[in-house]
Amino acid sequence: RKGCDSGDAYGCKELGLLAQNGQGMPQDVTMATTLYKSACENKVSIACHYLGEMYRQGIDLTRDFKKARHYYEKACKLGSKWSCTKATELQ
Repeated sequence: RKGCDSGDAYGCKELGLLAQNGQGMPQDVTMATTLYKSACENKVSIACHYLGEMYRQGIDLTRDFKKARHYYEKACKLGSKWSCTKATELQ
C-alpha cells in the first residue's frame, strides 16, 4: 500500500491484484478497478490489460467489449503484444 500511496504506479497495480483476489485483504473489485485505472493512466501496460480482461470476461463488472477493447488498445500502445492480439479479437 505504501508504494501506491507514494505514487508508485506499479505499486498500485500490485495492490489492485491483491484487492481483486482478496489476498491479504478482503476482496474488493471496485478498489481493484480504481487501482488498475490509476496504474493504467500512469502507463503500466499490464494494468490496462487487466482492465481489458475484467471488462471482456465480465469479471465482477458488467461485460463491456467496447471498454475491453479500449484498455487492450491502450496496453498495446504501451508495448503489450498480447494486448494487441486481444484488441484485434474484439474488432
